[in-house]
Amino acid sequence: MTTPTQQTNANRLSRTAASRDEGDEATTFKQYADSKDANMQTSFWEKVEAALFATPEVVTMESTTALGANIGLPMSIRGYITDDGAAPTSTNGGVTGANWTTVLGVNPTDFPNWKNQFETFDNTSAATREATVLDAMDAMWLDLDWTAPDTLQKYFEDPNLARMKIICNKVSYQLMVKLCRQNNTMQSPKANLGEYMGNVTYNGVPFKRYSALDSIDTSTNQYKWRWLNLNFMKYIFHSKRMRKLEKFSGAPTKPLSTIMLETTSMNLWCNNRRAQGIVRAA
Repeated sequence: MTTPTQQTNANRLSRTAASRDEGDEATTFKQYADSKDANMQTSFWEKVEAALFATPEVVTMESTTALGANIGLPMSIRGYITDDGAAPTSTNGGVTGANWTTVLGVNPTDFPNWKNQFETFDNTSAATREATVLDAMDAMWLDLDWTAPDTLQKYFEDPNLARMKIICNKVSYQLMVKLCRQNNTMQSPKANLGEYMGNVTYNGVPFKRYSALDSIDTSTNQYKWRWLNLNFMKYIFHSKRMRKLEKFSGAPTKPLSTIMLETTSMNLWCNNRRAQGIVRAA
């Protein structure tokens, strides 16, 4: 028979052993390694997401004969969607270095169907902006010939519909929220601009704000909405080099340290620029 005192002592010894196991060197090292791996995972995907909105650079993204440390950077959304549909330049969305003349080797001037759609609104004042921006949205909807989902749930459940995105910066999203609240009244209901469970939508397609665009779309051109049809734009990863892990020894002053470097071979592929669009200030 076990007395209460013996049970208490046994429980204390059990907790002590568990505590020792949790804090032993092997367990502590594993926890440390797991935290480092988690940081690497986060860093990897943050870098991939940052590449989506990188400033177009002809030397590293478009040129086939370029040399340099950054050769082979993936194309970005801004390389495919410009303010006027032409190849990226300093006046239609910004570039690093020289202006482009081609996109994926095709000159949009020679082949107009290789231009993205664009619509503009009057940005002279807040009043003119609010009065004309939805007209530009209506025109873009017709340009792209998108199909409105019956419900927001239908949008998320249908893969083809869910690949249609309207992305923007903070101020552009806030403008849609403001217009939604102004226009959707009992006296004057508007079906195209709505709000559902915290999502501001246009014809059932949610607007998505990306903080990366807050520092990209600025000044007089800060009001922009990029319309993405990701049925025609997607990431392509090398089958054998999607995530290549390389191990390096530490510096001579830190012989016991190890550096793990992870690289990837990928690109952002678009086979239909005409299916993409942008609504911006005139």
